[in-house]
Amino acid sequence: MTKPSFRLLPAKIAFLGVMGVFCQIAYADSRDDAVAMIENLRQAGIHKKVPTEMESIEATFSKAEQYNQIKDSKNATSNYQLVVQKASILKSKYQTKEPAVIPPQNTSPRANATTVKTDTQIPAKSVAASSPIKIYAESTTILRMEQRDLGIEKQNYIPFIQMLGLDVDKLADGNLSMHFNGWFRADLAYKSYNDDKTGGSLTYGYLRYRFKEANADIRAGRLFVREGIINEQVDGISARTKLPYGFGVSAFGGANVHNGNLYNETSDGKGASIFGGRVNYRYRGIFEAGVSALHESKAPVLVNYTNGNHRLVGMDLWYNPHKMIEIMGRSSYNSEVKKIAEHSYLLNLKPLERLVVGVEFNEQHDQSYLYSWTMYSKAALNPSDKSRSVGGNASYDINKSVNVSADYKHYKRELGNADRYGFNTKLTFLDNMLRSGGGYHYLRAGDGFAITGTNGASYHELRAYTMYDTKTYFAALDLMGYFFKEKIYNKSSAWEMVVSLGYHFRQNLSLSGDVSYGRNPQFTEEIKGLLKLTYNTNFDFKGGK
Repeated sequence: MTKPSFRLLPAKIAFLGVMGVFCQIAYADSRDDAVAMIENLRQAGIHKKVPTEMESIEATFSKAEQYNQIKDSKNATSNYQLVVQKASILKSKYQTKEPAVIPPQNTSPRANATTVKTDTQIPAKSVAASSPIKIYAESTTILRMEQRDLGIEKQNYIPFIQMLGLDVDKLADGNLSMHFNGWFRADLAYKSYNDDKTGGSLTYGYLRYRFKEANADIRAGRLFVREGIINEQVDGISARTKLPYGFGVSAFGGANVHNGNLYNETSDGKGASIFGGRVNYRYRGIFEAGVSALHESKAPVLVNYTNGNHRLVGMDLWYNPHKMIEIMGRSSYNSEVKKIAEHSYLLNLKPLERLVVGVEFNEQHDQSYLYSWTMYSKAALNPSDKSRSVGGNASYDINKSVNVSADYKHYKRELGNADRYGFNTKLTFLDNMLRSGGGYHYLRAGDGFAITGTNGASYHELRAYTMYDTKTYFAALDLMGYFFKEKIYNKSSAWEMVVSLGYHFRQNLSLSGDVSYGRNPQFTEEIKGLLKLTYNTNFDFKGGK
């Protein structure tokens, strides 16, 4: 599984290192938030109250993971943020007292897309008539069209990407389910990623059995494990159950899911197997604490890279003494180098009905936290290097149509400091048919963050968007701009404009098109096109016993 790289700022020496470094910050933060919200909903039992809505949220998260695997961080971030938005609405609607437990640790090109979703119910012969087999299928076909003007030549990129998802519920005695999700890519012109014209991956594929007692379940296959400090993708088995007196336990084990081999190496640096688990205690609806650990088998010795064994122990907690206060966090310790790996804590306050305030603290010790990750550098990690970020945010609903928010975060590394701060505004009118917004952020970064050959890394970020959606047609305009304090490759800005127009033929059938145009220090011109046909269908097969 790809791990967030926002802590590796010095290694991002490219144009995307000025914007991309902090796009990676946004990406990593968004993924952590999405993982946390899903876990919160599950721990609060909301997934049992509204399983269809929960499945929709998890499907969006899976799509973000797919974009992550094909290195499309922009679409990945967008989908992670959509997960947070959907989960927040669900949480506020159905959760009265128990928001749930700690967030586990962690990880758009415009496209021509055809999306087909099916929801099929087949009464099972071996199950009571009240428990029909439910089949949810989704197919998304993406054909990206993109032209980049490098000054000396123009390059055309036409990657074809097929995403498939399948969930079958109520199998056997009604407690067994099957889940599958994967993608395939083929480049029809220039190679869009690495030197391979084709690629693909099984994101997950597993069977799950839910027991009627103790909220227990067991999964087997390729799956994601998110428990406390654990966030891994494995080919194996995982199980969890509640125990008496508020205790609970979970465990997993299996083979590591391997990526492609590192450059000039015969492996990706991961060990062959990995296992771990978590023990937790929950008191009523106000407190939960857990202890978790993971142990990877001995990692292969690499010739050109520095790596180590992936072995961590840690604790996590969640405390909700009052509806106005929520504290959550985690700490982990690397048993290989015998040093603290990470601290990550969040305080949420709701002093007023319409006001939400958050304060966060994050600290990672590079050698301990990144010791097992070899993909970023050939240099050995300095044991004394650490990354730290402290920040806060506030969101206020002026009324049902207007929301304003502001945020600030301070980043500190051995190479220097950086500050990012700004505000956003969201507007909704005409029964949510008209949605608009905008924002401004400024990144003040020290010279240590600058791209090689440039004098600074500070920039202003502006965005404005509007969308009008009716029962028959919809249109949108999105403007994004980055304005550099110091020129990068003799360019003082980077910007992109996206125009979208679509038509609803029926409630479940729509056709839309996007055209985007932009300029930046990397490309003299960048043109992308989109033609998307979306079709959703539901089937309910009656008959049979």
